[in-house]
Amino acid sequence: MRVLVATSYSDRTETAVYEALAAEGIQVHMNCRADAPEQAELTAAGVRVSPWMVRNRLDFAASRSLRRMIREDDPDIVYAPTNRSLAAALRACRGSRARVIAYRGTIGHLKRYDPAAWITYFNPGVARIVCVSRAVEQHLRSLGLPAERLVTIHKGHDPEWYSGPPARTRADFDIPGDAFVIGFAGNMRPVKGVDVLLEAALRPELSGRPEIHFLLVGEVRDKRIASLARQGANLKRVHMPGRIDRAATLAKLCNVCVMPSLKREGLPRAIMEAMAQEVPVIVTDVGGMPELVEHNRSGLIVPAGNAAALAEAIAELADDPNHCAEMGKRAKERIMNDFHVTRTIEQTLRLYREIAG
Repeated sequence: MRVLVATSYSDRTETAVYEALAAEGIQVHMNCRADAPEQAELTAAGVRVSPWMVRNRLDFAASRSLRRMIREDDPDIVYAPTNRSLAAALRACRGSRARVIAYRGTIGHLKRYDPAAWITYFNPGVARIVCVSRAVEQHLRSLGLPAERLVTIHKGHDPEWYSGPPARTRADFDIPGDAFVIGFAGNMRPVKGVDVLLEAALRPELSGRPEIHFLLVGEVRDKRIASLARQGANLKRVHMPGRIDRAATLAKLCNVCVMPSLKREGLPRAIMEAMAQEVPVIVTDVGGMPELVEHNRSGLIVPAGNAAALAEAIAELADDPNHCAEMGKRAKERIMNDFHVTRTIEQTLRLYREIAG
């Protein structure tokens, strides 16, 4: 079997999948940006890597260069995991025998009657759409995409990826060593609900507890965040260092990690990274998060947008460190047993064999 990947770069899970496919004797050719950091690792694993750039969904030059690669490789499958690469791949595959597989990792931003949707996910040339969660699959079904074209494959993780020391220490952020730390990682856009988290910190359940600190890692793209972080009890307890390399390892500095998203969440990588490192989580009842987190076992699930419920959940874990630690152990077990990357590899291999015949 021959698989051509059209993308910009691959995350840790995708890289592990491509390496495993190559180990199975499948010829994998990844086309990606020239500066993609995983190229050396993939090449060492037997994956052929070629430079390729797609700027937008109407990048016809990218389609032409991809078409040349398809003629050269004659792949059975072209996997295009981004909107831009999918549009380019569908144009490039016209007249070839290659089957196109897409990927969808979020809910929303897709309308049935939008022309942009018909050059990507609604295009009849798409053989399958890999959905990162059942919630994403259900959303695509609700838009009218046929069920037989959709398949859910969770993006698994491996706790071994996070076995090293954290990139920073608590002292680097002026956080006391004995603090109870609530972590968040991601770009702080309004949809992520970080404003709700900071409102929760100001509620009576938490505002009088100076031992509870908040470490918010990522770019701030919501104007309300800075204002809320400076208010009253939050002033000395909220730490926002911006973007940090190896941010995933900072989960080890936290007692709990939170994803307070309001909508559109497919299956947040930051929460899986925390769970893989034995950190319990608090998430909202949005998207694929209830598929991942077992309420009151591997984490807590609260209603989206409800600052009072979020404050109560944080206080509950801060008041019972033993229960919090036990929940962290179960969170890691959840990744090991049900969301390990080996499952992703097995399901991807089964899908590719089915599509390639």
